[in-house]
Amino acid sequence: MTKGMLAAQHLNELNIVTTQLSSVGFEFDEEVRTLILLSSLLEIWNATITSVSRLSGSNKLKFNDVHDLVLNEEI
Repeated sequence: MTKGMLAAQHLNELNIVTTQLSSVGFEFDEEVRTLILLSSLLEIWNATITSVSRLSGSNKLKFNDVHDLVLNEEI
């Protein structure tokens, strides 16, 4: 994610890249995709990242849940 980029645009680009990688045999499970998403966010998202990490506890992170949370946080 670059400074000034909307979260929706970033999420779209992330989905494009993971789809392209998947088409050539690089498969990511849901938790890995979620971790890639969280690690690609800027520092201003650190509070959100920390909250997601704490709330998930020992449960696997769900990409769609984090995706929706990021979109809602931006609004």
